[in-house]
Amino acid sequence: MRLQIKTLSPVHIGNGEKYNGLAYIANRENVLLYDSNKIMENLTTQQKQRFMLWLEQNIGEIERLETQKRKERDEEEKRKINQTLRDAQKKLSLKEFIENSIRDTTTKNKFNNNFLYSVKAETKIFSNVDIDCFTKQNNKSYIPGTEIKGGIRTAVAYHLLQDEGHWRYFKKRVRKFRE
Repeated sequence: MRLQIKTLSPVHIGNGEKYNGLAYIANRENVLLYDSNKIMENLTTQQKQRFMLWLEQNIGEIERLETQKRKERDEEEKRKINQTLRDAQKKLSLKEFIENSIRDTTTKNKFNNNFLYSVKAETKIFSNVDIDCFTKQNNKSYIPGTEIKGGIRTAVAYHLLQDEGHWRYFKKRVRKFRE
């Protein structure tokens, strides 16, 4: 049996994974998601070398700042280092690399056309924030049946407990269970 359900509010059922700025490019309409294979498919040999060097440099800078922050005792200095660290982390994004390191429009167009999958962006996605991954099957988001069943059960319980008689019965059963 196939059902189509229209949600009345946003729904997110995550799988515990997160996408960082190196896994997606957000534009006004969509979020394009990539895995490392798709990223490498879109780059020439020379661009791959430049990308790897760029990654090493940025990750090295982040690691250096994290170490400096751990060792720093002065709170004011620690705040400054923390701000510099956040700025360095924001730079570590696929979009940042493409915009600042790729001049070739053919390669830029490849990134717009060759991705793992895309999701419609209902709101503005800020650059390089972690995105919680939705439960997927074959790279398509879906709501598992157990989640639907749980939602229906919660709605029915809520409706029943609105009735004073059901509420008294429930409280009585809980008290009895505690004893």
